[in-house]
Amino acid sequence: MYGRFKPSFNELARAFHLGIPDSQKYLTPKYLTDTNPWQALASVLVHAQHGDFSQLSRVIDLMNSYDEYLFWTACTELVSNAAPTDMLGEFIAAFWHGKRDPGTQTFLSIALSKSYKIAAVEKLLDLHALAEEEEPRYEIERNLSFLLEPANGTLWEGAEETTDYDFGETDDDEPDIVTRIDTDAYATEVRKQRDKVLQGLGADGAWVYEGVPFDVIATANRLVKRLSSQSIEKDRMIRERMAIEANTGISFEHARDKQGNLIALPALAILETFLESDEVARFQPGQRYFFGHKIPN
Repeated sequence: MYGRFKPSFNELARAFHLGIPDSQKYLTPKYLTDTNPWQALASVLVHAQHGDFSQLSRVIDLMNSYDEYLFWTACTELVSNAAPTDMLGEFIAAFWHGKRDPGTQTFLSIALSKSYKIAAVEKLLDLHALAEEEEPRYEIERNLSFLLEPANGTLWEGAEETTDYDFGETDDDEPDIVTRIDTDAYATEVRKQRDKVLQGLGADGAWVYEGVPFDVIATANRLVKRLSSQSIEKDRMIRERMAIEANTGISFEHARDKQGNLIALPALAILETFLESDEVARFQPGQRYFFGHKIPN
């Protein structure tokens, strides 16, 4: 129904720039209540880019009004990266009733991971134990790794899977293939890593990302190292790029391929220009930002 709007807006599922010259028109109040959900979401985004986070509360209603995967992805990314803590908590609570649904599990795991809170670990493990399908389970494992591991490690590798064959009562019966997931052992490993991270934080209320206190400048420096060393951790670099873009407002539009992967040379040029600028002084460790505006904690 709203497909004709997607060419401009589908970037919102993996970035935070509309990529159109007249994006400032979305500050006009009429767009916040536009009957087209993509238009309304664009308005919420542009308001957040200008430091007005109050409009993010509209996203839950927008998602309930338009059940489409790309749109839900764009909504989840925006709220996860821009919403104040209490608003992000309201977002998670609003969809927690769908925690057994594979699609909802994916969106909840993104929001929980991007809360940058240690307290999110137990809810992520709850989702992991409920995940019966492979893809959402892998997504939850990746999000636990993004939260707690500095690089792809044990949590990224995921729960151990074993395959058994359940033979029927006669030799003529085709055996059923049964895959068993050791979620209990995986949860034990996650909690060990969480406790290790907590020792370095000093307080469980601290923001954490990749196993260390959240710091957008440190994140930018880690991404520089990965790009310079030709790291194969593409998913992790995409996540770091999105965190940097959300916090600073820097656009990597011309340094990405169609899959969202960074192209090393132009991406390094963008990062190094930023890291050598006076802008760095604006960003304090332990503080979330959206387009340079402090997000209320």
